[in-house]
Amino acid sequence: MFRLLIFFLIYQKLFSAEVNLESLAEKHYWKKLLHFENGKSLIVNKSFFLSKTGNLKDELIATIKIFNSNQEKTCQFPARYKWLSQFLTFKYNLSKCEEFQEFISNNFKSISIVFASSRFDNPATLFGHIFFKLHSEKIDLAFNYSAKTPDNENNLLYIFNGWTGKYLGYFQVLPYSLKETEYKNIEYRNLIEYKLNLSADEVKLLIYHIFEIKNLSEKYYFPNRNCASELLKVLELAFYKNRSLKINNFIFPIDVIHILQQQKIISDIQISFSLMKDFFNLYNQLNQNEKKILDNILQEHKFVFDELNKLQNQKSKKKVVLTGILYYKILGFSNKLKQKDNFTYIKLVQLFTKFNLSMPNTTKKINFQPLNYRKSSFGIGVDKYFYFKYRFLYRNRNDLIDEIFQNGSMEFLNFKITLQNEKVLLEKFILLNIEAFPKSNKFFRQTGKKMEIGFKRFLNQDYFYTDVGLGYNTNLNKIGFLNFIYGGIYFNNILQLKIGFHSEIYYKTFQKIFNLQFELEEFQNSFIDIFRAEYLIKIGNSNIKFYWKKIQDNYYSGIFYNFFF
Repeated sequence: MFRLLIFFLIYQKLFSAEVNLESLAEKHYWKKLLHFENGKSLIVNKSFFLSKTGNLKDELIATIKIFNSNQEKTCQFPARYKWLSQFLTFKYNLSKCEEFQEFISNNFKSISIVFASSRFDNPATLFGHIFFKLHSEKIDLAFNYSAKTPDNENNLLYIFNGWTGKYLGYFQVLPYSLKETEYKNIEYRNLIEYKLNLSADEVKLLIYHIFEIKNLSEKYYFPNRNCASELLKVLELAFYKNRSLKINNFIFPIDVIHILQQQKIISDIQISFSLMKDFFNLYNQLNQNEKKILDNILQEHKFVFDELNKLQNQKSKKKVVLTGILYYKILGFSNKLKQKDNFTYIKLVQLFTKFNLSMPNTTKKINFQPLNYRKSSFGIGVDKYFYFKYRFLYRNRNDLIDEIFQNGSMEFLNFKITLQNEKVLLEKFILLNIEAFPKSNKFFRQTGKKMEIGFKRFLNQDYFYTDVGLGYNTNLNKIGFLNFIYGGIYFNNILQLKIGFHSEIYYKTFQKIFNLQFELEEFQNSFIDIFRAEYLIKIGNSNIKFYWKKIQDNYYSGIFYNFFF
């Protein structure tokens, strides 16, 4: 009887306020609050729903009922409460919600979206990652959506499971410092922070919904239900008006930045470099004598004070100490700090305090966009024949399209088609190419990796192939040396094994690349030698490449123009 009375009062209030349940349940904002798509909610947790069916109207009725009958459950849904309060009044409010009040007591002033650059040796990071940074007067928080995957998941299995929805994606709130440490210090990824141009009320709307969905889950699909798509949907809730952020069916983190720029939602940009990049930057600023002293301390474990006393001025000593501290921090975060390192590290820490040093602040504001949202490319060229190339996704380490992606490649569906004697021939098709060649030096030997799957025409024969390789990428200022060995299989009527060796020397800036390459590949029980010389120039969102090749006794040169879109 009591429940019937409550229902009667609710309906009486609705009709007296001239609120139509049907139209209210169909409002776009209500659908967004419930993460409703294609007739159902994407949220898989039962705790998110107050009705048995979870459909729009039933959920609306159940929500209104709860807001007039249950203070505890009312506290779980502050965003629903705030939006429905425009149309209705309720018995309970949010003032007695202890957990919610504690959360908003952080007094969030603004929100940024943070882009974490790729680690090309980890398929989970190939397209980068985005998350929210919640700026607070107390402690900055991160709001993250990512797939929960098993440790040491096989790369190919990860890609398959991600495409087919085998993982759950989790919404999570945690201290921003933890995410910063994870990405910058452990995974060596740069962070680019984009401050969002939101009003105080828009920030509040977003914070209210983040509280509602923290610790909830959705099915994760790599192409269209990833960190990019789901965070954009959450961001749409900052706007009461039906403002669409144009979420496509196939979206990547880099697309989010482009969409927000188009909508003029981004106000400021700042970049924060990884701990590894900080070390390399400091090390490259040392002169030869300072590098020698640092080598003696870190590599030879010579006595710190004796070595530093060989330097003439205090400034040089401070530079060496600070670079050494960063070196040991990297070892510590990667669990590679050995017993013999402890004594040297302690002495450097003592000098760090004595010299009143501080860790370098490499976070800086920038007035340009360091990421390029263009993911595909189309090019035409001519050497022995006229040809064109099309790449569906994403980047090659020699594209020069970004200032971020310089040491890795991720290519998917890459075609090269030639016109030979009035015939159209598929010269090469790369299904997937993943390269990760982080820079190494005497302190950090980072093994590079390569995997490529595809089809190609070579010496007038067609075959399918799979390559995997290991190698090292070292550099001396702007001159780099890349060497790797690879092996795999190829199929041309019969299945055969192959091995090869690749070596190149290159000069690279943000505007041009010159490289010399040598490759020796076993093919049909004989070794094929290949030489290449290439000069590439960046022109806006395109580049031009001039090249010369020698394959066995065949020589040819050409020019290739590539446009990114």
